[in-house]
Amino acid sequence: MGPLYEIVQKIHPLPNEFWDDLQSTLVERELPLKTLLLRQGTISKEITFIVKGLARAYYFKNDLDVTSWLMRENDFIISVVSFFRQIPSEENIELLEDSTLISIPHKQLLALYKKYEAFNVVGRVITENYYILSEQRIYSMRMQTARERYELLVSNDPGIFQRVPLKYIASYLGMKPETLSRIRGKVR
Repeated sequence: MGPLYEIVQKIHPLPNEFWDDLQSTLVERELPLKTLLLRQGTISKEITFIVKGLARAYYFKNDLDVTSWLMRENDFIISVVSFFRQIPSEENIELLEDSTLISIPHKQLLALYKKYEAFNVVGRVITENYYILSEQRIYSMRMQTARERYELLVSNDPGIFQRVPLKYIASYLGMKPETLSRIRGKVR
């Protein structure tokens, strides 16, 4: 639980009793790449922390596979609307690498929020951070050129190109693979 512990404690220190309770509810799994963690039409029943590995969220639009999010070590995997509303998901979540994951079921998360008021601060800060990232992504998709989006990704996460197939990166950046190849050729 090392990185998860460090992230939570940095946001708001919590007592040992909380960590004992959390530990008793967490499920740790090692899963192979291509594992589908969530299938469109099912309800997201857990929030998952990536200890090691990489995942993507995607949906289908007009028979096209559209990557909406890439998540890696120290990120939380979640279908936001499905998890918080407990309704069927519009997206799929798939592992792109062999991964080590820690999950907590929805009910147990709510019970921890109720029992430990300080844990609500942690949840709020994490939610705020992901909301900010989501807003930045929306801004980027609406206001930046394809090249600007590519350059931003390279500057923020240069190693992503060694870990994620180019067709998924192109989709994530809102462009066709040919466009991404042209941009990469011009930038090099």
